[in-house]
Amino acid sequence: MAEEVLLTHGAAREKELFHNFLRGEAGMKVFLDGQEILFREGTGEEIAARLQRGNLVIRSLEVNGVELLNASLEEALALDAPGKVVRITTAAAGDLLREAMREARDCYLPRLLAGLPEIRERFLEGDDRSVYTMINAVLEGLEWLDLTFRAYLRQGNFPGVEAVFTREYSLLAHKLQELETVLRGQLLGAACDLLEQEVAPFLEKLVPLAQELLGDAAGQ
Repeated sequence: MAEEVLLTHGAAREKELFHNFLRGEAGMKVFLDGQEILFREGTGEEIAARLQRGNLVIRSLEVNGVELLNASLEEALALDAPGKVVRITTAAAGDLLREAMREARDCYLPRLLAGLPEIRERFLEGDDRSVYTMINAVLEGLEWLDLTFRAYLRQGNFPGVEAVFTREYSLLAHKLQELETVLRGQLLGAACDLLEQEVAPFLEKLVPLAQELLGDAAGQ
């Protein structure tokens, strides 16, 4: 009887391995922060549960040494690649938010502020295509800053900063609607005015807010 059970178990395991092979999962290796995890059905859910318990987020996903920039964990595990090795690197959610806020203060805000006068220069040169491209980049940057500040504010207690940010961004939102209107009318000179008179002061106000949230010396 025991032999029959062992044989049945062995056949079931062999069948499972065969189906894994057909799905491209045979030989797959999964590493979470350098620790190998046995791949089996439900591994994705197991990793997601670990991340949730530890308040962790995925910093990077690699398959066979190639980083996947816009892929989810499920997509990485399901990707068809011979001899697949999936490496998952995580970080504490708070640490990642702090890095994003420091990047906003030290890199993103200075670059946006420096780029606004260049838009006026391109307009005066008659390079309308560059003007549109640069304005789109500014709008994307504003969206990223909004998401970064709101996420950071949610994970801490910063009532003063939150009140200022919410008020200033609400005021800016109305000006961005004006910007959208002048862009539709191809009034690029008016668009440059709005960027310099409304967007630039908003960005300048974000610098001390980011500094207060980080609570450390600039550049450290």
